[in-house]
Amino acid sequence: SSLLMSIQPCSAPPGPSSGITCKMTGCFCALVFCVMCFVSWIKPAKYVVMCRVTVKPNTERYLLPNVTYYQTLPIIKCYKGVPVDIQYLKRKDKPDLAYRKTDAKAPDGKPTVIFCGGFRSDMEGTKAVFLESLCTRHDMPFIRFDYSGHGSSGGAFEEGTIGQWKDDTLAIVDKIASGPVILVGSSMGGWISFLAAEERPDRVAGLVGLAAAPDFTREMYNENFTEEMRDELMRTGRTHMPNDYSDAPYVITKSLIDD
Repeated sequence: SSLLMSIQPCSAPPGPSSGITCKMTGCFCALVFCVMCFVSWIKPAKYVVMCRVTVKPNTERYLLPNVTYYQTLPIIKCYKGVPVDIQYLKRKDKPDLAYRKTDAKAPDGKPTVIFCGGFRSDMEGTKAVFLESLCTRHDMPFIRFDYSGHGSSGGAFEEGTIGQWKDDTLAIVDKIASGPVILVGSSMGGWISFLAAEERPDRVAGLVGLAAAPDFTREMYNENFTEEMRDELMRTGRTHMPNDYSDAPYVITKSLIDD
């Protein structure tokens, strides 16, 4: 099997990340992505593309030996989305999942690219729209969706956990996509993509991590929580963190940390 890796700044939500991280797609990453799609279509293989640029203390475990890391160049640009109607995956006793699906004109067994967003992000974000545009240009089937409690999907955000959002991703893979898939995960979505790939090794032909943030809840608790926040979490089951993108703080629940 083959292994390709590129690097971009790692995002550890819900802490602040640079504007470039939120609005970039690297030239090399896009090139690797296109090559990966084509090669995995012609000859199925396993790929992991993890995007990082800074190595923080105690994060070396995410870097693999004998791998060449490439610095990608940022493209700060706006991409016009493809007009695709929102559809909903109805589930018994679970929130409905909103998604947008673009089919290939000539499928020919091409893998479906599925974008997994970050913490409190939705499918209308810059990276999701860019990938949809890229896949349309190369006639690749593409799906972007919202986790439960995010965007246009049902459910309450405060009730969500990593495990639940991983199950949401698997529902999209199982019920909406067909054939092999390539998971593209941004920030928290990178972690969720890894978890989903472990449970569907027969379906996942490729895996791309954009500023992937595995175990970010552990890092958030250990490095960003104050003693007062930890006490509040234990007493009430939730605490609050400042939000760089809104006046409303993030609500962090004990179930999210425990999961």
